[in-house]
Amino acid sequence: MAETKRQSVNSKIATPKLNNPGPGDIDAALAKAIGARIKVTTASPEVTLEGTLSAACPTTNLLIINTAAAASGLGAENALQPANYHILPISRVSGFSITALMEASARTSLASLTHPDPQILKAREEEAIRQMKAKDATRGKGVGKEGQEIFDAFFRTLPARWEGTTMVISDAVRIAKPYRSEDCMARQDQQKALVRVRQVLEDVRKRIQARAMNNGVATPVDMPLKGG
Repeated sequence: MAETKRQSVNSKIATPKLNNPGPGDIDAALAKAIGARIKVTTASPEVTLEGTLSAACPTTNLLIINTAAAASGLGAENALQPANYHILPISRVSGFSITALMEASARTSLASLTHPDPQILKAREEEAIRQMKAKDATRGKGVGKEGQEIFDAFFRTLPARWEGTTMVISDAVRIAKPYRSEDCMARQDQQKALVRVRQVLEDVRKRIQARAMNNGVATPVDMPLKGG
């Protein structure tokens, strides 16, 4: 009975009854045989290999076959067994036959790969959305290129966030447009933080201006006027 079933599978998958079979027909047949032991014949040059079919990818047009004698399916118990992998272009496959069906344990492992846990996918989706929102929160709206550069410089070393067009650094110092030293404000008990933020801001603005000069672009930087 088992032999009859194997022969039935061989006739349906290994040797498709098609007129002038195309690459898509071979791709589909190989996809159904992943995990089974097969005998593959290639053309130009003609080579015959027998082993476990590990993968058949229609995107890369490649198949991977493990010809090691110990290989018998895709189960975890085979992970540490010796392997001898061969990578072949599917377009060179002229025919193949199944010599041994995939084991039940291997089919279970393969099913877990082809049908991922919906909860895992949902968690990944939520994490991706969270990261996108966090990244978007660091992009100021209506702050100009220079304002964003200044914010990014603070964000690399200190907690920083936007409140409209105002930067909030370490939840202690607020920097309003156009983001000059005199635009920094803080409560009376945060004067040390205010001094430090002003120093960093002046250094950042100097670097931006120096880079613009080196690039031959005269970027205007608002500086406080003497006596005013």
